[in-house]
Amino acid sequence: MELRDHPLMSCQGHRSWPPMWAWLAGKEKRHAKGEIGILKGVNWPGRASPTRHPKCFLVMEHEAGLYIGCLLFDDTPFCYQVFYELQKYIGQPIQHIGGLDFSQTL
Repeated sequence: MELRDHPLMSCQGHRSWPPMWAWLAGKEKRHAKGEIGILKGVNWPGRASPTRHPKCFLVMEHEAGLYIGCLLFDDTPFCYQVFYELQKYIGQPIQHIGGLDFSQTL
């Protein structure tokens, strides 16, 4: 089961992959959408409030710009697994990451 198609890659019935990208920095503010760019970082926001959904943040580079995206989850253990696994893929294309095999988490 690829990460992009995993049933736990969602929050309240909305798919979390690929994340919506927001521009952070770069020569020119551009719109980025989909499985594009190179993963530059994975960040954990710290302790989650019981009323908030678990999440992690991805930073990616595309066409000399930096973008941030948020992955939201209903399932906290799966969020942790994704966070720790994605750290191994910093420097890899986002499209490749979407195709990672997450069958073991079903």
